[in-house]
Amino acid sequence: MHQLLLATFFLAACNSNSAAATTPSVSPAIGAGEVVTTADGKTKVVIRVTKEGYVPSEVKVPQGKPVVLEFIRETDSDCLNAVRLPWLKDPVPLPLNQPVSIPFDAAKAGTVRYSCWMSMVFGKLTVTPP
Repeated sequence: MHQLLLATFFLAACNSNSAAATTPSVSPAIGAGEVVTTADGKTKVVIRVTKEGYVPSEVKVPQGKPVVLEFIRETDSDCLNAVRLPWLKDPVPLPLNQPVSIPFDAAKAGTVRYSCWMSMVFGKLTVTPP
């Protein structure tokens, strides 16, 4: 019974949205999930954090280039106010409607999963060979 109550609490926290989402005014030329090469040769991709989760839920980047993931949180959900990435020790806070750039080394092909700080909402980063 306690497990059911705890699960209900966590799901409610992940789905709470007390404030209406607004569209941030960042990276207007780059759409969510679009992969671009920056002037310094890095691969950049924007990931929107919405009440539905990470948009897109899977990002594909080329192997061999440094990558910058730009997270933009558009929901007031407590669950989604930080992202947990396996290559970092601590979750990274995601302030509402502010871009947060996180570097990633795409030296090896493969798939890496990331999640909200509660490990309930997931996204996937796939590094594809050249």
